[in-house]
Amino acid sequence: MENKQESLFDLSKLNANEISKKLNSSFQGLTEEAKYRLKKDGLNQISDTKKINSFSRLIDSLKNPLIVLLIVLVIVSYSIKEHETTIIIAIMVVISTVISFIQESSADKAAEKLQEMVSLTTTVLRQTEKNIPIKNIVLGDVIKLSAGHIIPADLRILSSNNLYINQSALTGESLPVEKSENVLKKETKNIFDLNNICFMGSYVSSGTALGIVTSTGDNTYFGKLAEKLSEKKEKTAFDEGLNKFTWLMISLKLDSTSSFVLDYAYINSYWLRIYYKYCKKKY
Repeated sequence: MENKQESLFDLSKLNANEISKKLNSSFQGLTEEAKYRLKKDGLNQISDTKKINSFSRLIDSLKNPLIVLLIVLVIVSYSIKEHETTIIIAIMVVISTVISFIQESSADKAAEKLQEMVSLTTTVLRQTEKNIPIKNIVLGDVIKLSAGHIIPADLRILSSNNLYINQSALTGESLPVEKSENVLKKETKNIFDLNNICFMGSYVSSGTALGIVTSTGDNTYFGKLAEKLSEKKEKTAFDEGLNKFTWLMISLKLDSTSSFVLDYAYINSYWLRIYYKYCKKKY
């Protein structure tokens, strides 16, 4: 079975017995199979994302074509002694750079907080009840849940008693959501409408339950969210168009500036030659 988030929609339509069979597990959990699955699928943890230091992030912020254009305007304004204009544009550069830097840093901090939310151990059924490190959970493990427990992986509920899950870290909703083992009967495209699925990073507000692990680590919804927050923001069509326009303006500005300098040099050299000839004749 593919360990992907998309399969949660299909798994929510299966009853408890069907889901256990599909995952080659049972209500009593796994046996020695857990060791082989751990070796095959790897640890149940979110991959460390490559951190960007503050200096590199600042340089990235300055690579924005609009910022480059403003810097060019600062240089040109300063060269023609337009000091007031130079100061105004320089302030715009600083403000734009700082805003971009803060936004990127905030996204990184959000991803780090998500990774810090997972507890160290959890209770599983492997024929007997055991407390194991959360990183050792594998596909098909049966997890025992009660009030205050953090969901250690994406789970399909097998049985429950007045189970309410707080998903605020993932959805922003402060109120807990009721979950049960009941098969999902209506079609939905919203993954949070799956009433029998619990997501890694959420926690049990009240009640008890048994849940079977359907995905672990980076394959969980939580893992994909952390990855999305950490990756570089993709440019939209508007951003691409704006960048092209900005580089065009920069090239035009450089062309006009270079033409002005060349014309200025030519005119001055012309009058210098006349003055030289005049002085030669006179003296």
